[in-house]
Amino acid sequence: LQQVDSKAWDNTHFDLHAGHVLLARRDADADIENNSPFKNTKYAVPSVSFPEFSPLFPHDKYTVAFPGRRETGQDFYINLISNTNNHSPRTDKEGKFVEGEPCFGKIVDENSRKIVDWMDSIKTIHGGIKDGILEEPVTIVSAKIVGV
Repeated sequence: LQQVDSKAWDNTHFDLHAGHVLLARRDADADIENNSPFKNTKYAVPSVSFPEFSPLFPHDKYTVAFPGRRETGQDFYINLISNTNNHSPRTDKEGKFVEGEPCFGKIVDENSRKIVDWMDSIKTIHGGIKDGILEEPVTIVSAKIVGV
């Protein structure tokens, strides 16, 4: 909420389609060049201090979550599928334990879900749909906190 209140996400982008998620990042060019948009830039925002995965908040389609890895910075993503198996505590391919990632919201409005579905259909630079940098990033003009 502090990031939204401080306008940290205004004029930023959804620009990466990882197949199962759409990722919002603050500076796509720095990410491509430096492998992280938040290290040593004017866009630095704190990373997740520790992953807070909870089975009470599963990674269902249209939920919003933080990657939760300390090296990734403070980007966030929208789950495009039911994704709990990919983002809960688990063992990776090398046998290392991976902590789960915190889910912090859900897109519930039908019109907003249609926008996410449209974003899911955008082609990527590396050809095709799904898995790559979007040909045209989708701008987050502004983010605001609304009451329910």
